[in-house]
Amino acid sequence: NAGANNMRLIADGTWRADLALTNQSGVEFKFAANGNWTTNWGEYDQLLTNLPMGGAADWESDNIVLPGTLDGRYRFTFNEYTRGYRVELAPEPDADSDGMPDAWETAHGLNPLNASDAGGNPDHDAYNNLQEYQHDTDPNAWNWPRTTLGGMCVAASFNGWAPSLTNMCLVADYTWRWDAAFTNLSGVEFKFAANGGWTTNWGDNDQSDTNVPFSGSGESYGANIRADTLTGSYRFMFNEQTLAYSLEAIATRDTDGDGIEDGWEADHGLNPKSGEDAWADADSDGLANHDEFSLDGDPGDGDTDGDGAGDLAEAIAGTGLANADSFFAADPGTSPTNFALSWPGATGRVYDVYSATGSLVNAAWNPVAGFTSITGSAGTMTVNLGPRPLAAEFFKVKVSR
Repeated sequence: NAGANNMRLIADGTWRADLALTNQSGVEFKFAANGNWTTNWGEYDQLLTNLPMGGAADWESDNIVLPGTLDGRYRFTFNEYTRGYRVELAPEPDADSDGMPDAWETAHGLNPLNASDAGGNPDHDAYNNLQEYQHDTDPNAWNWPRTTLGGMCVAASFNGWAPSLTNMCLVADYTWRWDAAFTNLSGVEFKFAANGGWTTNWGDNDQSDTNVPFSGSGESYGANIRADTLTGSYRFMFNEQTLAYSLEAIATRDTDGDGIEDGWEADHGLNPKSGEDAWADADSDGLANHDEFSLDGDPGDGDTDGDGAGDLAEAIAGTGLANADSFFAADPGTSPTNFALSWPGATGRVYDVYSATGSLVNAAWNPVAGFTSITGSAGTMTVNLGPRPLAAEFFKVKVSR
């Protein structure tokens, strides 16, 4: 059908069509211009018959033959100036050109028309959505970074040279980390040992600096790595592929890099060597463990301060999860002619003002016109409601996110 006009111009003189074929055999075709057969190209003496294939088309020549049975999407490309053509498997449709096929995005709850979601990371692991697609992993399920090892350890003079401790955590592809605290520890020597034993280990035969911070390149069965006196918190890093290592002082320990301090994780029954539990919700109160840590909550108690307001409600309201005397309240002000309400605001929140008249018993609360869906901002927020009737009137403010 020369009138199908199924090709589109993608560059100067270059036309393309992505066509879906289902169990089609004996396929022959030509390139036809202007919706009819007056101008068309085929190929004499076709040489290639295996996909991907290409050649130089000839004016009003023989049909081009595609081999075997075709089942899938195929890309046909033709240049009207050079007459060069190519037939190959077509990439899957990607409407927003973000590198993720539309079907994959839809299947995983992403937007095939929004390229910005390629950089999103809904499962909070080491990979953004584009990388999840490239690795054939689920963007909604936490995935460990890649490694060829079964574990890693800083085996040292201060822990009995025990590689079975496997104290390091995989924090990025092939990259291991351990955060540790020491007090006036001198004569420090260590090596990096893999898989819980000494069969695979790295030291450094060429270490030139023992004053922290320092870095180097590990050598298989190399000499012990040495460090000057250690006091405080430190981070050991090792890359199993490049063999690069380092030791540096840090302010707080977070071995798994999940944003939660190691000590807090250990105190609350979480795993300091797994970033996965940071985004779990141990007490099912609607707040992830990471949020409980940030807000001084207890990941094992849905109402940390026992004040009757759940941790999630307090997090939304901006009150202290661990302070029973912290509560959300609106100040009515004192002017009867220009009645104002003030409350502590927060970004990322929406506020609605409601009023009721008469008795509070079985009161009917109604939104105050013009004072709903108020965008939150940090600090004290104030709305002026103007003069109010002399009859008893009550107000409340609803906060949501």
